[in-house]
Amino acid sequence: MTRDSARWWKRPSLESLIAHSPIAVARFLLREAERRGFEVTPMKLLEMVFLSHGWMLGLHGVPLVRGPVEAWRYGPVFPELYRLIRHLGTQRVRASDLPAEPEEVFEEEARQILVGSVERYGPLSAAELSEFTGAPSSPWELTYREGGWKPRIRPELIEFYYRKMLEVAGKYEDAEAGS
Repeated sequence: MTRDSARWWKRPSLESLIAHSPIAVARFLLREAERRGFEVTPMKLLEMVFLSHGWMLGLHGVPLVRGPVEAWRYGPVFPELYRLIRHLGTQRVRASDLPAEPEEVFEEEARQILVGSVERYGPLSAAELSEFTGAPSSPWELTYREGGWKPRIRPELIEFYYRKMLEVAGKYEDAEAGS
């Protein structure tokens, strides 16, 4: 039995999860943000898509977004999404600003992460989210090189980082419950 087949037996419901296009993920986040009254700029959207992708990898070990994520000067970027929204500068992005694609169906695990991302990050600014994704030892910080090419951030690095974040949060909650 291979490592991958052993993994399938441990989490059969998650193996059906597929990575979605960054545009579909962005559209979902934007619709949810609009429903809740949060404004989203291009930079904030890129950060929210990356954070959602990170939590999906950290929680479930499967990617939310397909395609490369690169370490750019101000944070992680899905180039396919960036090309579609860069013309907006610092203006608000709406779901209708993205090209129409066939509607993607998000699995329950993905929907929970996306809705949770909007709840958690919707009230924050792009700069605040950039501080979070660019924190010391973050996947972006470990990958980005000043003045160099835009290197890809490895999925296993993202998964490792967000799993560690979950472990630390769990230990903190355990300590709080014990006091």
